[in-house]
Amino acid sequence: MDHCDDNPTAADALDAYCLEMELWVEAVKGGKSVENLIPVNVAPTLENAEQLGGRLVFLRSEILPRAERKTAARSGELDSWIA
Repeated sequence: MDHCDDNPTAADALDAYCLEMELWVEAVKGGKSVENLIPVNVAPTLENAEQLGGRLVFLRSEILPRAERKTAARSGELDSWIA
């Protein structure tokens, strides 16, 4: 898979990254294998899954919306959202 083609903007790439990491978090919390998921450089423990999950919530609530607004502003879409 060519991740650049699938995620043409920074917001798209961050969203895809969060999704892949959320799959890892859910697998760990569910006691499932993470072997075929995105590599994460920590042991697949509940503590690590909880910490990563909290970071992903922050990324999705604070960073991703800003990246989406910046992308929209660059493409001229923000003007139509405000009107």
